[in-house]
Amino acid sequence: RAVIPSAQRGFVPGWSMDAHLHEVHEIQRQNRTGCWIAMDFRKAFDTVSHQMLEAFLAHAGLPKQWVAVILSFLKGPIGFLVGRRVSAEWMHPGGGIRQGDTLSPALFALITALLCRKLEQKMPGVKTFLYADDSLLWVEGNPQEVSRTVAELKEIMREYGNYTGQRLNLSKCSAILQGDWGQVPISHIEGIQVEKYVRYLGWHLGEMAP
Repeated sequence: RAVIPSAQRGFVPGWSMDAHLHEVHEIQRQNRTGCWIAMDFRKAFDTVSHQMLEAFLAHAGLPKQWVAVILSFLKGPIGFLVGRRVSAEWMHPGGGIRQGDTLSPALFALITALLCRKLEQKMPGVKTFLYADDSLLWVEGNPQEVSRTVAELKEIMREYGNYTGQRLNLSKCSAILQGDWGQVPISHIEGIQVEKYVRYLGWHLGEMAP
């Protein structure tokens, strides 16, 4: 918990999604003018850079021998069962975190901590809600302010993607408008499709005016 910020509520013992849902509901109830951005990362677990992860674990103070063990596990060959037999071809991953093992959730939460810190430093007015790889942002302001902020966000996410390997899939990201946006229909914000609603942690977020 000392390393993982409260914006990431997934994979941390004792933390749940309830706090995020409560805060999201409060912002909706107040009907403040702004925009929700539901982010989608391309194969979030499979694209993580091993080089970045090694540097981050070392920076976090993990002993070198433990960093070496973790990286040897992640980089080790992977076999596949075909029927009842192991495939003759083994895959040697060049990146990514293996899904299904007990270590990967903690590693993924650590990586998303980098995103949280970056957003806190460069865009303190943007609210970040993460639960594992479910990612939601709240950008408050009038339409012009929101457009400028989203453009800056895209640049930050590009830098984050270059460093970590986790890149946004803009075609699957969604924007949900809230509050006073005038009468002119808006279909996109800085290339992100505007939708009527989106599902976040099983909840329909969108056209739910108080």
